[in-house]
Amino acid sequence: MNSVDKPIQDAVDNAIATAARKEFNRLRSKTLREGSHVDVVESVAEALLSLDKLRSSGMPDYDNEWVALFYPAWYQPRQVNIVCSVLRTLRDNGAAIDVAKQWDGDIFRIADGRAHFIDFGCGSLAMQFAVAIAAADYISQGGVPGEIRIDSYDPNPGMFKVGKRIWDEFVRRMKRHCPGHPICQVFDLIQCETHDDLDTLPKATDAMDAPRFLSAIHAVYKTTKGPVKDALESLITEYNPVGFLFTTHENRSNWELLHSASPIREGARYERIRIPKPKARFNDELDALTEWRQSLCDSLLVKRTLPPDTEIDTGFVSGFLNNTVEWQYRAPAVLLYMRKDISEFTG
Repeated sequence: MNSVDKPIQDAVDNAIATAARKEFNRLRSKTLREGSHVDVVESVAEALLSLDKLRSSGMPDYDNEWVALFYPAWYQPRQVNIVCSVLRTLRDNGAAIDVAKQWDGDIFRIADGRAHFIDFGCGSLAMQFAVAIAAADYISQGGVPGEIRIDSYDPNPGMFKVGKRIWDEFVRRMKRHCPGHPICQVFDLIQCETHDDLDTLPKATDAMDAPRFLSAIHAVYKTTKGPVKDALESLITEYNPVGFLFTTHENRSNWELLHSASPIREGARYERIRIPKPKARFNDELDALTEWRQSLCDSLLVKRTLPPDTEIDTGFVSGFLNNTVEWQYRAPAVLLYMRKDISEFTG
């Protein structure tokens, strides 16, 4: 682990743990005012069962506040890591990209460090974290970023509300403990907005004058393929992005899903960029987050006595919460398209 990545990993770990703890305490207090400790455990169990659908590519109930809490407390590090790993792999293999003879694969070297990102299905803002980390890399290599903006959309605002709390805690920790880190310069440059309605995204004519990138990170399911493709097509039409990143978990059916839901095909305007499978940038475990989850399990199932006739699957809850949280992700399926005229932005 290098000196640049270690502070980021520690800050993300502690930021998620802190935000999750605060959100759990809020939901717990709200539930106890209306019910009992058993109701709290039932709410946690239902949320974890909903998230368990992801193992078979199902879609959880992201509109549920408890799901919005526990999703980033397990998946957020992996999502951030996937995007960071893809962007690093793209940069490291820039010389092999035929579409961009004047581009080295660094997304911030397209237009003198200026960039506007539109993130569809943003969840807990993993793309926002990855963009900031990529900009910090750019600075550490001598680059001087210009305007950076990210507009994040998700129809379930509970997801990005928790993500914003994690982000605020992350920024606070980095500025306090590592004020000289390159990412602290990014915090003063990046403009971040969240949206739960596509109509509130800035119009292309009103947005900043910078190359636009569209992303959809693990944001499509079999049950949502049609609406997602329609929405992405409208965003392609509106923003004419220089690049589009589309991901999901890797298996044969998911590759088919990704291709069928993609609003872009190789042709006159776009070329698919084939890069090696991204090697995980961040590894190891998230100690603070793991500790919080395990202590939470203890308080839910051990320190309180549940009724003997409870129908709560305590074994499932215990198994889910006691697992070690890691940065390592399941192999992703990645579609990446770039405009063929990208060199016009790099001159």
